[in-house]
Amino acid sequence: SIIAPPAAPQLIEHIDTWNRVQDELGLKLPTDLLDIMLTYGAGGFADGDIRLHNPFDACYPSVVARECNMARVAYDLGPPYSDHAIYPDRPGLFPCGSDSNGNSLYWYTIGECATWPIILRAH
Repeated sequence: SIIAPPAAPQLIEHIDTWNRVQDELGLKLPTDLLDIMLTYGAGGFADGDIRLHNPFDACYPSVVARECNMARVAYDLGPPYSDHAIYPDRPGLFPCGSDSNGNSLYWYTIGECATWPIILRAH
């Protein structure tokens, strides 16, 4: 079944914030993320077990930077973590979420953003 959205989504700002974040990143984000954020707001799914990073959150740039830095540390360890470059390299991994087990979700920024695959990296 489909998860019912909250009556008042949390941490949602004006669309200008979405555009500003994309400009600062130098990266167009998938509009599916915008749709999810406008519908559900901040929070998680499956009782919080799966969380998406929210571009409307003031902490978003630091979350992206932290996740990319952690991915670079793993990349330096070699296979299997060195199979993809890390943002800002393109194509590369761009953090989009996490789960309650400490795993990270990344978009692989190849081609158009609407078709980016999601990669789960176990920690």
